[in-house]
Amino acid sequence: MEEKDLSNKTYSSNIRSLHIPRILYRGARLHLSKAAEQEMHHIGLEPIDCKQILETGYPSPRKRGKHKEEKWFDKGRKTFNVVVVRSFNHLIQEEVFVVTHVGVFTKKRMEWNVSAEELQGIKQT
Repeated sequence: MEEKDLSNKTYSSNIRSLHIPRILYRGARLHLSKAAEQEMHHIGLEPIDCKQILETGYPSPRKRGKHKEEKWFDKGRKTFNVVVVRSFNHLIQEEVFVVTHVGVFTKKRMEWNVSAEELQGIKQT
């Protein structure tokens, strides 16, 4: 029996698209999953912020599955991350990007055994 890749299957009951404005990312609509909407509310972000993170952020160092993409965006000491999955919405009959996770974390600083002068030289280069 052949295994099917279910990573890009999104059920319409998990997408909330009726009350958010039409936001495009790479030419496709950007929708929110229920979990992502709750995470955004907890962090204090709006859907347009997710689009900006996806467009101006940098790829995360960890690998995601097929049709998945994660972008990070640094602001001060905090790093925001957004995970999207390319999918097909059968209600509107078009390809969409579904935001499945929104998070924020603080990167721990690496501790080096270097002098202040060496550290200053590293920062200048």
